[in-house]
Amino acid sequence: MSILDSINTAEERAAGLRQEAKAKARETLHRTEEQAKASREARLAEAKQAAEARLEAEAQAADQAMAEALSAMDEKNEAFVASARQKKAAAIDFILERVEVQ
Repeated sequence: MSILDSINTAEERAAGLRQEAKAKARETLHRTEEQAKASREARLAEAKQAAEARLEAEAQAADQAMAEALSAMDEKNEAFVASARQKKAAAIDFILERVEVQ
């Protein structure tokens, strides 16, 4: 084999190795992009799930606060009505006294 043949063979091998390296690089890039996409989608799904859980917890807390506020208002209303009923007879007597005096 002559030196020229050896050089040509080495150049062909080098060209083949370059093509293999490019193909492997494309495969690696494609695989990395796929992994990044899957990771991004997984993180997005986790974030969405966490946000939904937090919204649900906040909604429950708001419902609880509303129920407590309504209960407190009901208690105040009942106390007011009971007080008014207790004072009703005295108010009627006061009004009748004023009407009789005139």
